[in-house]
Amino acid sequence: MRAGGAILDAATEVRLHQRVPESSSKSGGTEFNYVVARDPIDAMDKAVESYVSDPDGHSIVTWRNAIRLSMARVVRVRLGKSDPMPLPGESMVVRKNVYKENLMNGDMVRIGCWIEDGPTIAGVTTRWAEVLPEVDPRPVKMLVATSNFDGQLPYVPLDQWKRALKEEDAPEPVPLTWSYALTCHLIQGDERRRVTVVVPGDLSHPHFQKPTRIPNGGGVVNF
Repeated sequence: MRAGGAILDAATEVRLHQRVPESSSKSGGTEFNYVVARDPIDAMDKAVESYVSDPDGHSIVTWRNAIRLSMARVVRVRLGKSDPMPLPGESMVVRKNVYKENLMNGDMVRIGCWIEDGPTIAGVTTRWAEVLPEVDPRPVKMLVATSNFDGQLPYVPLDQWKRALKEEDAPEPVPLTWSYALTCHLIQGDERRRVTVVVPGDLSHPHFQKPTRIPNGGGVVNF
């Protein structure tokens, strides 16, 4: 909002008048385009194609985590990454504060290399990895949870979890998730050269039907 630009102009048009501008302005050196896809799968396919054709500095953004994960997995396949483990150079999102290394939940890191297997903690498999934070690419060694890369640790009762960590004499493993597609929550505060926003079928969701407020305090009825 501080920079203004065509994207903010378009967002303002949507908020005030409930319509998407037919063409982009060239304000602030930015521009936008949009595609109407009535079928949710078609909308997701178009978003994936947009990313794969131009991946550098590009992120897919959506609002539901399940959709984010689905598109991220498809992107990996389209990019020829069939290994279920993140490969060296892949960008991931940290989903837990790691205060010792000055890494916060939502920070981006790149996999430098996998070092060795770690302990299995209450059924959660782990591996030691060297990662490179996006904001400060210094090597950081961390214990990564490898049971899945959805960004969440499998549920384990807290007392059992603490006991297992103590028995293994291990730090709490860090959950990572793919950064090819992000929710609005995960990408807030970041900057990207290009962003593809996809809302497949979501405009009919109750959250999109609620009135919103504009800065002057007036109510606006959504689509």
